[in-house]
Amino acid sequence: MRVIHVAESVIGMTGGMSRVAWHWRAAFEKRGHEFHHLGAQEVGSVSHVRYFPRAAWRCYRQQAKAADIVLVHEPTAGQFVGRGLKTVLVSHGLERRAWQIQNYGGSPDFPKAALKTRLFFPLWRLRGCDAGLRKADGALLNNLDDQAFAETYYGRRSDSICVFRNGVNLAPVWPPLAPENAGSILFIGTWVARKGIKTMARSAKLLQERGVKLKWVLAGTGLSKEQVLATWPECLHGCTEIIPQFTGEEEAGLYHRCNLFVLPSFFEGQPLALLQAMAYGRCCITTNICGQKDVVRQRSGGLLFEPGDAPVLAKLIEESAANLPLQIELGKNARRAVEAQDWTSAANKVVDFVERVHATKTQTEVDFKNQLP
Repeated sequence: MRVIHVAESVIGMTGGMSRVAWHWRAAFEKRGHEFHHLGAQEVGSVSHVRYFPRAAWRCYRQQAKAADIVLVHEPTAGQFVGRGLKTVLVSHGLERRAWQIQNYGGSPDFPKAALKTRLFFPLWRLRGCDAGLRKADGALLNNLDDQAFAETYYGRRSDSICVFRNGVNLAPVWPPLAPENAGSILFIGTWVARKGIKTMARSAKLLQERGVKLKWVLAGTGLSKEQVLATWPECLHGCTEIIPQFTGEEEAGLYHRCNLFVLPSFFEGQPLALLQAMAYGRCCITTNICGQKDVVRQRSGGLLFEPGDAPVLAKLIEESAANLPLQIELGKNARRAVEAQDWTSAANKVVDFVERVHATKTQTEVDFKNQLP
């Protein structure tokens, strides 16, 4: 097959979507397929992100050879479906469902978007997502909640959906949880409300007021130390380390020096940071939503709480920080839960699904060569 992968991100080992695509490309090429990426670099600069889908379609049309199948990221999918191409939509967390959670659930820690955004955003972003999810020949989704939503909201058949798993880097030997790191907590994620940073800040302040001594490591924030500290309790500045960016080589060191990993998100697809924390045998505390609850079993592979519940998060952190045997038990169970989830096997399942979609003829499939210049 000639596979065209369309997404704004680059392909590489930094960033979640970039890393996933890197492993997918390797798996497709190992099977003997061509794999070509159309991203921001290939498409060229656009004046606003909303113009990327149309620009990506124009860039594709300029190619001398058509694709056998197109893997297209959810916001761009609307431009590629319904044109006689075999398409597979790729989502790292359904945007329509995330939009509903933010604007119809409501939480002080994850507030509704501004009125102007709520009126305008769906017109250019969600419209393309909706079209793609209704018309694509297949859909690669990464958690069971998204699958259920796609079937009920968009009417997709279950056999047209593959719930893919992200992989992990499995070191044959990983460092044990050290007693001196029992109170060290790692958070990895962009510093945005969706990640539950306000919930984490409130819980951290509660623990500080109770006299619980902890060390916080906030990594991959994307914001500077000063910007993060401006929204982090002042009483915690002295026990907080902020790492805006880190390399793949530095990643393992972050996990090694923290026994606890916290991800208090309101919405995720299937977070790579959490999966990697489990692979390193860390004690994980995260929200009972989306991809997290697909891989973490309560009191077995980690600790779950409801999004926005800072008192419960504080209680779980206090309990686990004071109990090294609990940390070790949950860490070992977490490692076992992802041991079969290496990147090769995870990516091969995606290739299997795409090959099956490609082999299935559809009513709308036509010879696209006539559409090329």
